[in-house]
Amino acid sequence: MKFLIVQHTNMIGGSLNAAKELVETLQSIKKNIEVEIYINNSLKNKTPIEKKNNNKTVMDKYGVPTFDYFNGCNSIIRVFIKYLFNKRNYKYWKHFFENNKYNIVILNTSVLWPLRKIIQHSGAKCFCYVRETVKGNNESIMNKIIRNELSKCDKVFFLTKYDMSTWDLKAYKQYVIPETVKLPDATLKTKKALRKELGLVDEKFYVIYLGGMQRLKGADIIISTMELIASSKYCNKIKLLFLGDSGDEPFSLKKKIIYHDQIRFQKKWNKRIKKNNIESLIQKVGYQSNVYEWIMASDVVVFPVREVHQARPMYEAGVLKHTIIVPEFENYKEDLINEYNGLTFKPGDPKDLAKKIVDLYENNNMLRNLAERNYEMACKNHVQEVIQKKLEEIVYCDL
Repeated sequence: MKFLIVQHTNMIGGSLNAAKELVETLQSIKKNIEVEIYINNSLKNKTPIEKKNNNKTVMDKYGVPTFDYFNGCNSIIRVFIKYLFNKRNYKYWKHFFENNKYNIVILNTSVLWPLRKIIQHSGAKCFCYVRETVKGNNESIMNKIIRNELSKCDKVFFLTKYDMSTWDLKAYKQYVIPETVKLPDATLKTKKALRKELGLVDEKFYVIYLGGMQRLKGADIIISTMELIASSKYCNKIKLLFLGDSGDEPFSLKKKIIYHDQIRFQKKWNKRIKKNNIESLIQKVGYQSNVYEWIMASDVVVFPVREVHQARPMYEAGVLKHTIIVPEFENYKEDLINEYNGLTFKPGDPKDLAKKIVDLYENNNMLRNLAERNYEMACKNHVQEVIQKKLEEIVYCDL
């Protein structure tokens, strides 16, 4: 039995971590299968994939045909340009699948739907993990096209019941399989030890944000929140750990042209940080391959996205017994109950987010109780053993 997981990017982040967890979980179900993962090798900040059991990483320079309509920084014109640019690799992909003879190919994200036809023509079954929420009107022409393609996959997985209902594929073989997150192992150090190792101050209350300088992830919201905290009595007590791209990196001419909106956003908010003298409150630490260390060293996780977006940091915070603050969006209600295992704030409202952060700073008992229950929730719905059973029932049942 031969599986392939297709990952569209080697960018360090939630998507790649999810792909790694999927490979590991599939491998743990049956030891007599071969699981491979394909990762595009074109980006500079690539990260290695650990080889476990029979795992094999296939890394190549050929672009994966994608249609990433859901990415918050992509306009429809840019989506088409990228799609047409990578479509030239169709011959390579047709040859690749015909030669390797996989039994099952799992697309780790719905933006890979252009590969569906090639995979099925090779004789393999095509499963797709839909990690995206419907963008805009369900009945738009673009959503109808994508929905039609996804419905032709042999099986489709959604992360939440909310997403499955909003996509409304009307396909027979669709299932909810939540995100898998790994429990920390014994090598993960304590908060105190990690703070010393990472150069953090014991006395500070650290808020951690893992979205980078991106509008979709709410970078402007968390920066505005820190401006409010800077003008309060908590100025020297609360500090932000800012993970992901900082927006300070040099940009090539090509990137300036393709991602001009994103770069303009990054420059605007980096200037604002300097203008309002809050650099001392925001510690940019860039991309981190081991986010567990940084979450463990922090006090609370924030995920202030502007639009409905999958919240892997919620589950990562859970398995590390940390609490999280997220916007009050419908799709988070399956995993977060406000004031039970986390807090919600009014979407796009820095003032409300600042209040929730201060509430946790002032009330250590609440912080601890929310974190404990978030751990219980994550263990109930997202650890490998739970997802393992779902994948065994759904992936292997008709083989």
